Amino acid sequence: MYCLHICLLIAATRFIPEKPPFPTSAFMMESDMVMHYGGCHCRRVRWRVQAPSSVVALNCNCSICSMRSSIQFGVPSEKFELLGDSKEFLTTYTFGTHTAKHTFCKFCGITSFYVPRSNPDGFSITVSCVDPGTLTHVEIKHFDGQNWERSYNQTFASCSQGAGS
Repeated sequence: MYCLHICLLIAATRFIPEKPPFPTSAFMMESDMVMHYGGCHCRRVRWRVQAPSSVVALNCNCSICSMRSSIQFGVPSEKFELLGDSKEFLTTYTFGTHTAKHTFCKFCGITSFYVPRSNPDGFSITVSCVDPGTLTHVEIKHFDGQNWERSYNQTFASCSQGAGS
């Protein structure tokens, strides 16, 4: 069930990308989508994102996610929008491959969203930064970010086999 949505997408298209996008909660039906609002602690950074009210979020144990105690769900970039003048209050940190763009508020330091290494064309939304009232259920899955390459490849190897391409 971990990669059911991505497996269905691959099976439907009969195409297995070289590096498939990481499973996102946004592979749900459009009718299941709601508008979530959220942001940082000081509220200088505000955004909205269209995603299901019930999401599958990842609890990653990589160095940065562990230190932030971050649990996040993924969305395609077209479902995410920064509001107002939020961009001027953001700064970005990168490390390692420099693929992930860890954005955080310059004032309060909160990472309410970022561009993940697993899906550089999308966003990861920090569950605890979503305003109350629209998330009705969060299923948390473990992702072994300490062994990122192996975990990522195993997730999609099993997904591709299940897709019957």
